[in-house]
Amino acid sequence: MTEHDVIEKLAAVRAELARMTAKIEALDKRIDDAIVSQVRDHGKRIAALEKHQAWIAGAIALAGAVGASVGTIIQLFVR
Repeated sequence: MTEHDVIEKLAAVRAELARMTAKIEALDKRIDDAIVSQVRDHGKRIAALEKHQAWIAGAIALAGAVGASVGTIIQLFVR
């Protein structure tokens, strides 16, 4: 192997390394974008669940208030 062959081989290895580096950077960006998207979607799902839980808590409070009112009305009529 001559010095010229070694230089050509080194240039080919550097070019391949540059292509691999570019592919890794592109993959890293795609993974980052996917993670951000998943976290954003997860946040939306959590917000929807929290809103649903708030509605349920409100319904339970309303049922309790109605029950207490009915109980009070029944006591007024029984006396």
